[in-house]
Amino acid sequence: MSEASILLADDEEVFGQTTAELIRRAGYHCDVVVCVDGALARLEETRYDVLVADIMMPGSAQHDLLSTARQRFPDMQIILVTGFPSVETAVKSLDKGAFAYKIKPFDLDDFISTLGLAVKRSRLQRGMRHEVIRGEAIAQRLRELLAALDTGGASGGLSLTARQYIKVVMANVSESMLDALDVMALVDMPAADVPVRRLAQHPDSVVFREAIRETIAVLESTKTAFKSRELAELRRKLDVLMTVIDSP
Repeated sequence: MSEASILLADDEEVFGQTTAELIRRAGYHCDVVVCVDGALARLEETRYDVLVADIMMPGSAQHDLLSTARQRFPDMQIILVTGFPSVETAVKSLDKGAFAYKIKPFDLDDFISTLGLAVKRSRLQRGMRHEVIRGEAIAQRLRELLAALDTGGASGGLSLTARQYIKVVMANVSESMLDALDVMALVDMPAADVPVRRLAQHPDSVVFREAIRETIAVLESTKTAFKSRELAELRRKLDVLMTVIDSP
């Protein structure tokens, strides 16, 4: 899983640089900007897990950055900070979707703990959204195979369609399993490989293994013709899945 990225938006230079260094020492990548336009430009260029922003930023009325960022980057979590707290701004911040509201100067341990929770929520939401999109693509591919089967009858195309079906399903299973392992590791859930172990113990595990190996072989034989980062990543995940399944 890639290093979590934080964007810190604050026009107080000393606070921004000091806080960014503390965030980096906690193990996160952190970029710093000093205005709303700079923050929005960075958000368009780079995917961040969390935005930490002062409520009052140059070029923005209260909560403008929060509203815009929530609309355009729904999986990114936002922590608002302020040196001029009020009940009204706190309530509005949370109502508009802020993950947390912190008052300067804040307790470092509490802030880093909150930041960690925000990163976990961001990764979980992003993973779930990715699964929804992938599920829709899988459903469309299965509908195409079903239509081909309906029009092709039970002739020689039946075996080919069945093999294509297995490849589609197993590719989805392998990616979903490994994404689940990443999420489990992220949220510190024990026995992260239990779902994969259960797959290995399934009565049809031999068929599953063969389908995965065949998919890996196809990806290997076509890697020169189809130079794709996504296919290379899929090949890597399938290799990892086979290692987990075959391990004692």
